[in-house]
Amino acid sequence: RSRGLGDVYKRQRQSSLAFKNGEISYSVHLLNLKQAWDLKSDYLDLQRSYQLSRIQLEFLLGIR
Repeated sequence: RSRGLGDVYKRQRQSSLAFKNGEISYSVHLLNLKQAWDLKSDYLDLQRSYQLSRIQLEFLLGIR
C-alpha cells in the first residue's frame, strides 16, 4: 500500500472509533466511509491506468 492509501485506512479507523465513542453521528460516519471508499476507488483506477499505459509503452518499445 502506498502512504496515501494507508492514510485512508487510518481515517476509516478514526471515524469508526469516533462513532463508537459517540463523538460523531451515524450520518457523519457514513459520509466518512463513503469518502474513504471513493478515495480507494480513485486510487485503484489510477493504478490500473498507470499499469495499462506502462504495458502499452513497453510493447511499443519492444520490451514485451
